[in-house]
Amino acid sequence: MKKIVMLFAAIILIFSSIGTVSADYGSSHLGETNDVISCSEYDGDIRYEYDENGNPIKKIVSIKDTEKYAESQGFTLPSPDAEIELIFPINTIINDNQAYETTSSISPLAGNDFYIKKVSGPTKACGSNVIRRSIYSAPGGTMTVSEGISASFSASVNISAAVVSAGVNFSVTSSFNVSDSQTVSIPSGKSSAEVTARPILDVYSFEIWEKDLFFDDYVGNGSAYKPVGVCFQVVYY
Repeated sequence: MKKIVMLFAAIILIFSSIGTVSADYGSSHLGETNDVISCSEYDGDIRYEYDENGNPIKKIVSIKDTEKYAESQGFTLPSPDAEIELIFPINTIINDNQAYETTSSISPLAGNDFYIKKVSGPTKACGSNVIRRSIYSAPGGTMTVSEGISASFSASVNISAAVVSAGVNFSVTSSFNVSDSQTVSIPSGKSSAEVTARPILDVYSFEIWEKDLFFDDYVGNGSAYKPVGVCFQVVYY
């Protein structure tokens, strides 16, 4: 029995002395998409913009508490009576909250194999990074954007971008082109409109596991962010 215990201890010592591969690793790979807010968390009156065939193409949310919204987004209202609208394309807000089971594994070294599973999503969120911001005078104008936006991910432990990409079925280090246009008409009583375009993100959540000799261990969680569209914030003042 003593020999068995000593052999087992030796095995543990051998595996604990193996280093980790550091290439393409990081506990965070977010860049400017770290701060996101769900597309369903805005409190306001909702209406829709329709195409020539009567099909809804944009969801428009008129924010009720503009001061609270401005504070949450880190800016000051240009005037006390400013009005705020958020505009989302319909084709990017369908099929929310899908869930599926998947695993991915890439082995950097024996005894230190990370993989992800229990991937859920996507849910929709707006990224904090600004694609474009412009001010229009009355009667208004049209903003058109087309930009390559980098995907990203965050994780509570050091994990390879390649492992995350395999699990969520898209490259978390690639850029995705997003494009859209929005026409704003300045309402009566207002003289200007500040229009800000930001990326809409598909957000996937997942668990991170590590393969061990006997039992795999849950070691953390993370999220992956894929740019899929453009949301517009319009401040009338």
